[in-house]
Amino acid sequence: MTSFDTPYPNYRKSRSEENEWFSTPLFLGKTKEGLAVVALGLHKTLQPRTVEALIIDRQAAPGEKPVLLGRLLKFDPYFDLVFDQKALQYLRQEHGMWVGKPRPARRWRTD
Repeated sequence: MTSFDTPYPNYRKSRSEENEWFSTPLFLGKTKEGLAVVALGLHKTLQPRTVEALIIDRQAAPGEKPVLLGRLLKFDPYFDLVFDQKALQYLRQEHGMWVGKPRPARRWRTD
């Protein structure tokens, strides 16, 4: 397998990109418009493993290149994804991935 081959032909990765591909796409959730989003795999080198590392494909984008979820959120901050809780549990248990809203910064009392 060359560096450009993947199980998902629409995803042409760069030479320096190492991914862990799921054997079958993982249903990740739906957008608020009801469009399905599936996870195809994880970018291996991004740490900590958060949404930045998830390679996703969208029902609304047939034939387009799947993208990193974190990259999509940066360019489209209004991409509202309602996560499937079973998928999040699987990602935590099997891949050590954390998905969720960050905790607010802790405020230390100074008195």
